[in-house]
Amino acid sequence: MEIIAYITIPLVLIIIFLVVKLILEKKSRKDIESQLLQVMFNHDKVHLHDELLTPNELRFYHDLQKKFGEKYQVLPLVSLSALFDIKEDQKDLYDQHVNIRKFYFDFVLSTKREFKPFMVIELNDNTKRFSKRRERDAYFSTIFKSGNIKFFSCDSNYITYDHYMDEIEKILHIPSSISDKT
Repeated sequence: MEIIAYITIPLVLIIIFLVVKLILEKKSRKDIESQLLQVMFNHDKVHLHDELLTPNELRFYHDLQKKFGEKYQVLPLVSLSALFDIKEDQKDLYDQHVNIRKFYFDFVLSTKREFKPFMVIELNDNTKRFSKRRERDAYFSTIFKSGNIKFFSCDSNYITYDHYMDEIEKILHIPSSISDKT
């Protein structure tokens, strides 16, 4: 009987500890969500953007749409968390998952019907020329390669982006004669 008590008591204590820890983590997440909602509903602390894309991004979007829009979906402002998820065995990295949700990409090309992403495009303006940004792009490039998603990063502030459309076409391995018909 004593052996069962020696096993049962620590087991019960471990279970109680884990349940308390889970409850506290859940409460912490709810508190963060509550604070965010409070800020959002306090209208004097937020303002709505007039436009979703900068003028350069909008021009680039229209060029992408014109060149690839009939064959593919051109999706602007796609979050990293929409493309990747933390693996089940890594759920203890919840805090990092919150950070993953902060990253957005300028454009994603996906299939029309299934919305399966196959290319991420970053349009780099003056604010994105810092070394940390280049490091970030290199890091994401390796992540996308592991997920079989192509990554293309280019500079903005051009009057026309036709030369980039040709580069994207080459990366996608689309013969010009086919893409011009689509």
